[in-house]
Amino acid sequence: MILNTEAIVLHSRKYGDTSRIAVLYTRSHGKMHVHAKGARTPKSPFGSALDPLRQCAVTVYHKKMRELQTISQAEVTIQRRMLHESFDHLTLGLSLCETVVRTQRDEEPNEELFTLLVDSLNALEQAPQPVAIGMVFRLHLATLMGFGLPDSGPYNAGNSLFLSLENGMMTVAGSRGHQISASAYAVMRELMEASAFDAGSFTISDADRVEIDAFLSAYYSHHLERRIVTTTFDMLRTTP
Repeated sequence: MILNTEAIVLHSRKYGDTSRIAVLYTRSHGKMHVHAKGARTPKSPFGSALDPLRQCAVTVYHKKMRELQTISQAEVTIQRRMLHESFDHLTLGLSLCETVVRTQRDEEPNEELFTLLVDSLNALEQAPQPVAIGMVFRLHLATLMGFGLPDSGPYNAGNSLFLSLENGMMTVAGSRGHQISASAYAVMRELMEASAFDAGSFTISDADRVEIDAFLSAYYSHHLERRIVTTTFDMLRTTP
């Protein structure tokens, strides 16, 4: 079957002497692994279209039950210069892609997730303060995956809180919960209500950012039953 669809390039690596393997998130088929034959030759028609973070119109020769599909064409449809010119924007954009790679199964389409990813990259391109966009993305992604955080109601802003890893509700110390400061929790509640474009103007302290990232890492790891750490969430806290 010849498949024509929109795609975001999540990851790309060399393959053999002249080819490339890329991981795409497509509008029609979700996450997909593709083989671009001859993509690294001087006369390749792909150019830079298979670089991470590119948004493309792609043509894929698709066969059911095959893990690696063959891509024959990719044309960049949206140019996002800031993502490649600013280290902070590039780093955060790659973390969004890494999050999708690590949390999504192959060929399970989710148009809402495709739209969320596109909106987040568009917001990132315009954002003066990019960090909060990654947090908003992960909070909304959790909702799309069925384990979104609830509104836990009133709380005492002077105390540390414990959030259940089962459902995100407040719990008591000593239970299977994750400790977070009231300050970081208040920021996270604001982010839960924000769009990716709203998040571009948020300023978050380093302490609150570290706490929110740590909670989201633990929360995702619990629900996906595997560790979701390293570059997915931690890369936003590193410096070059």
